[in-house]
Amino acid sequence: YLVFDFYQQDLARFIDLSTGGEGGLEDSLVKHISHGVLEGVAYLHSHKILHRDLKPHNILLNWDCSDIKIADFGLAREIGIPTGPLAVDVVTLWYRAPEALLGSTAYGEPLDVWSIGCIILEMLRGKAFVTGSSPEDQICKIFAILGAPDDTTWPEADTLPLWRSHMRLVSRVVPLSDIVPEEASPAAVSLAGAMLK
Repeated sequence: YLVFDFYQQDLARFIDLSTGGEGGLEDSLVKHISHGVLEGVAYLHSHKILHRDLKPHNILLNWDCSDIKIADFGLAREIGIPTGPLAVDVVTLWYRAPEALLGSTAYGEPLDVWSIGCIILEMLRGKAFVTGSSPEDQICKIFAILGAPDDTTWPEADTLPLWRSHMRLVSRVVPLSDIVPEEASPAAVSLAGAMLK
């Protein structure tokens, strides 16, 4: 038998109940929850573990959000163990980093960092950052907001298996401040933006 602590809710439920999809969480909550998640993931990465499925459903909260736990290690993997190529179909679609969407089998910690950036934006907005219906749709929607990378911004992109099919995407960059509520903390928006690079 396995016995675990009981947590009343996950972050997805908390966001939904708190915002109803209209606006985001209070800045103090975004900061507190982000800090807890970042601290937990830093611990994992310091022990050479990639979570590979960070999303609001896998962030558990107690009733007053004072305690935060990362859950569901079903896709977790040790970093740097030479067992061959890593799986591409990891991380729930809406939180999957571009390198995984484009077929990389040699990713690392930035995969989890991207997911955290998406989670922070979801807390700020009250809804998911990008909601693609397929990997192709997801990468197109990401590029439509953040802009398609080029040789300067992401030199390794042209080595990714699925890059050729997306390399002609031309898009404008939409400032993240345009997709979050006006009252969202500029520091939180900036942090999320840095994680999505």
